[in-house]
Amino acid sequence: PPRSTLFPYTTLFDLHIGPAADAPYVLVVPFDVSGDAPEAWRPFADQVTREVIRNLRKISGLRVVPTPSAFTFKDNKAREHITRQLPDVQYVLDGAVSISSGNALRITAELEDLNKGLVVWDKDYEGRTDDANLFAMQSGIAAAVSESLKVAILAEERRTLDEFPTTNLKAYESYVAGRYQLDLLSHESLPQAIELFDQAIALDPGFFDAYIARSDAYRQLFAYFEPPINMLQKVVDSLSDAQELRPDSAEAWSSLGLTYVMAWRWKDAWIALNKAKRRDPALAQTELGFALYYSGLGEAAKVKRALADAERLDPLNTEMADWGNWAIGRAHV
Repeated sequence: PPRSTLFPYTTLFDLHIGPAADAPYVLVVPFDVSGDAPEAWRPFADQVTREVIRNLRKISGLRVVPTPSAFTFKDNKAREHITRQLPDVQYVLDGAVSISSGNALRITAELEDLNKGLVVWDKDYEGRTDDANLFAMQSGIAAAVSESLKVAILAEERRTLDEFPTTNLKAYESYVAGRYQLDLLSHESLPQAIELFDQAIALDPGFFDAYIARSDAYRQLFAYFEPPINMLQKVVDSLSDAQELRPDSAEAWSSLGLTYVMAWRWKDAWIALNKAKRRDPALAQTELGFALYYSGLGEAAKVKRALADAERLDPLNTEMADWGNWAIGRAHV
């Protein structure tokens, strides 16, 4: 973007809130699928993994590898490979999802201490795919992992662990299918994802995650495939719907800030990114937004600092790395 149009903000407060550096560092690798139709249930197993990661990240006494980095191990969960890629990780949570006739569900989870090469906790959870109890199973795994590592769960954290993303399982089914299409990240799959998220929202207007996912799908279309003039307002409107449900959501503010940066709306981007960081300083996406913001200013040192923070928070996120390389290049133009 032309530097003459940039909004002249040049300072950024530093926050260092979150898990302590010596907190147990946990990687959740994508759960396997077992049973009669493994491929058909792969999107569901992937979503179980995402929910477990999110629940663990609610516990302030743990450091947990974010979902984008965790899913880079989907095709190679060898412990030697994990150690090479993330040498600081101490514990690996692995599991398997089994669905049998009659929608019977079993989730097997196992926590391994990489340093000792020992399993420190394992358990089988049984339920049904058509029963909201499946969410209790996922939060139960997070609570059990925390207990096995002797990490206390605060009262507010316990409350959020007990919250279900939705009580409408048809809405959740559409959401899971939409997440699968979103992950394909193609010009064909993203509109399909949006349609599925719209279905989930129609079935449950209070389904916050579906609003955020729909916004992400719009933003990916906006960033990679469609002219910004056609998509910007759709992204903003979708995030506005999410913020009506949760005005203080760091995730929504972060996504909005990143969208504004990509649209060169500098003042709006600065405000949204700072609101996101105040609410949750551990979102790598926010740091990427700052990096892109500073790249427009030509502030190479600040770009590198923001990217270093983003990499520390989500070290193997390939999409973020691609945008980071672009930001560094722009800052030197």
